[in-house]
Amino acid sequence: MTKTDIARELLRPFKLTFQDIRKHDLEAHEIQLIVKNNRQYSEVFIKLLMQEVHRGEVKGRWK
Repeated sequence: MTKTDIARELLRPFKLTFQDIRKHDLEAHEIQLIVKNNRQYSEVFIKLLMQEVHRGEVKGRWK
């Protein structure tokens, strides 16, 4: 699974797109909701991944 796939899975329940994340950096409470919704990945990994999406380093289109 690529970082793009993981990010897509994490964001799907919240109906967020990569473009949403690039426009607006996620706030702490939003990241906490993503962490609580998914126990498969650590909080640190999710935070770093969302930062990469925000900076445009992880790119992808919705399938």
